[in-house]
Amino acid sequence: MPKFLVEAISQYRMVYVIDTVDAQRATDIVACYSPDEFGQQWLGETILSSREIDDAEAIRVHDEMNDYLKDWTPEMKLARIHKVAKE
Repeated sequence: MPKFLVEAISQYRMVYVIDTVDAQRATDIVACYSPDEFGQQWLGETILSSREIDDAEAIRVHDEMNDYLKDWTPEMKLARIHKVAKE
């Protein structure tokens, strides 16, 4: 069965409550210091692209995205592919 690389982005609405002197300082604190969140809401996933790939391309993308797993065998990398029962 052919393999397809699907690229997507997942988005969250993050909420912070900052006790400080003004709104500008509050936004600076969030941007610079990553304070603990007050809450979050998942907004969904947006598909960016999809294309057919072969095993070699799947392994190349795996290595690019997971450089700490480059020592894995090709079989171990390909085993991570989500398989759908024949339709």
